[in-house]
Amino acid sequence: MGLQQLARQLPSVVVKGLPQVARAVIACDDAHGTTRYKLCVEGDGLRDVIATYGVNGNKTTSNNILEVNLSFYIIFL
Repeated sequence: MGLQQLARQLPSVVVKGLPQVARAVIACDDAHGTTRYKLCVEGDGLRDVIATYGVNGNKTTSNNILEVNLSFYIIFL
């Protein structure tokens, strides 16, 4: 997908504002021969990010263990 095509499609993209998110960046990954896009989000609100339409919760990661615990109710023994 070319940059110009992406720029033409961008106005039709629905953006949902999450107050806990400070910054979001779309990263392009061409490593496996096909272009894949990742949404990198900086901030809190893992549960809200996972609940956003179009986000694959099974492939969502976080480095904030407290928020992961709150989002998934993980019991640490």
